Amino acid sequence: MKGRLITPTHWVYILVHAILIVGGYTLASSGGLLRVGIGSSLIAAGVTGWVIFVYLLVGQRVSERVRIVTEFGFTNAFAGRSVLIKAEYDKRLQQAHDGIDIMGFGLKTLREDYHDEFARWRERASVRILMTRRRGYTISCTASRRDAGWCPIRQAWPPLISPTHRA
Repeated sequence: MKGRLITPTHWVYILVHAILIVGGYTLASSGGLLRVGIGSSLIAAGVTGWVIFVYLLVGQRVSERVRIVTEFGFTNAFAGRSVLIKAEYDKRLQQAHDGIDIMGFGLKTLREDYHDEFARWRERASVRILMTRRRGYTISCTASRRDAGWCPIRQAWPPLISPTHRA
């Protein structure tokens, strides 16, 4: 049932609390202080159950999203770009020894700021670059060449790829 927002168990929970609300309304509208008190309590219990259900359902969705993000290795994201976070880039790149993963569209500022550093990065860490293709340039790569770590992307972005690629 993974991926479904509301499961059959959820429907049972919703239905039981709906019965509490309807039963409480019926009891409260039949008159008498005791019945009104019990009926009001049943209505309150049903509404509270629904509120808790919605709260937990939303929390479950948020925690699932957080789990996915952390499972794929994302540790931080930045609201600003390039100059605004260069100090953070510098700190992280100096500490990188296992791998450097770079994702972006054009990465022009990265090329401008760190072009002289690419070869040093390659010597101490595995460098992976994920970049969207430029308009008008198609990349054709067989799975075996891709798995071997080399595709014709090198011709598309030589200023970025050449210093980081091991021949």
